[in-house]
Amino acid sequence: MVAAPIKITEAVLNKAYPGSISIAGFEVAPIGALSIRFMVNAANPVKSLTDAQIKDIFTGKIMSWKDVGGADKPILVVAEAPGFGARTNIVVSLLGSTEITDRARDMQSLAQVGQVVAQLPEAIG
Repeated sequence: MVAAPIKITEAVLNKAYPGSISIAGFEVAPIGALSIRFMVNAANPVKSLTDAQIKDIFTGKIMSWKDVGGADKPILVVAEAPGFGARTNIVVSLLGSTEITDRARDMQSLAQVGQVVAQLPEAIG
């Protein structure tokens, strides 16, 4: 089972472990759809962001909540680690294949992303 597009999954795995997988002969059978939602800490007064604002936050162009109607505090992007399905979908679908800012805090699971965002008022995940 994979959450990211199969060709991208193949490329990511072969980059990390050269020659580890070939999708030749694989048959893709979609069994569901992935819906990605973004979250901020409950104490954050920013309750709505446009796709363009999210893109600029996750690529590091917007670095302060002040720029999107919040407090004059730095934004902490919290994301699933590189190579994971949700992150890959965000990079490909929302960010136009631009990587998430290198200032992001990378987590090993989406559950950890939620836990960190719940603990840190300046976080978005």
